[in-house]
Amino acid sequence: MAPKSSLPSKTEDKFLTPLTANSAFEYENFFPASIFSMITDVRVNDPRVIERSSGRRKKRDRLTVDGKLAILAADHPARRVTKSGDDLTIMGNRHSYLSRVLRVVTSPEFAGIMGTTDVIEDLLIVDYLMVENGGESFLDHKVLVGCMNRGGLSGAEFEMDDRFTSFTVDSIGRLRLDGAKIMFRLNLKDTRSLDTIASCSAAINQLNRHSIPVFLEAFSVERTPEGYKALKNADELIKTIGVATALGDSSRGIWLKIPYCDGFDRVAKSTSCPILMLGGNR
Repeated sequence: MAPKSSLPSKTEDKFLTPLTANSAFEYENFFPASIFSMITDVRVNDPRVIERSSGRRKKRDRLTVDGKLAILAADHPARRVTKSGDDLTIMGNRHSYLSRVLRVVTSPEFAGIMGTTDVIEDLLIVDYLMVENGGESFLDHKVLVGCMNRGGLSGAEFEMDDRFTSFTVDSIGRLRLDGAKIMFRLNLKDTRSLDTIASCSAAINQLNRHSIPVFLEAFSVERTPEGYKALKNADELIKTIGVATALGDSSRGIWLKIPYCDGFDRVAKSTSCPILMLGGNR
């Protein structure tokens, strides 16, 4: 029997205050600071809450029931990306960031989230505390995807050497997540791209052995004075998809995560693997 938490789990504060139709989103009202601080209390006093929360979560029988998925990506800070709009570090405020993640994840319009260990575990802790306070789990039947390689830090000289620094296949299995996310950005002028591709192939082999689906984000990039820029054109994507879907000992679990571009109908015809369309800046 799992040990009972030593934490006082009851609180008078509302966990996730519902938004009215025309109300502006204020992260501190939606997700109070008193509850945000409880995450740290759990991490200090009873970190096994994470595994208890993941163990009781109700999973989907399959990733999608209607052929569609809408998944939030919350793995950017792990790659040293904290900018949004004109604010250079807005994603570095974890209270604000997690509140906005929760706003999306709790919406019935979104199927789930892909995130690094810290983000997924924060969500599991909040879900546990919410249930302990008499609420309903917001992670039941959601798709939780663990992001694996985040070592290609934005702006670093070694950016193309995108090593596996977050979730492992074992930790994804232990937390009963629904899938893994890996990424390679292909730069034909940088030999470190090959190291990342080989590591992705090895990870797919391991994921296949555990029957864990993988969301494979793959696209070509070029180096500019402002950093690496994605080549969002059909010809480049088609060529890169040919490389991506042939990685590993089987393609049976591969979902492609690729950006939209003009001529996307041609891109879609280049593979039989399911496609999750990528949004946001790369």
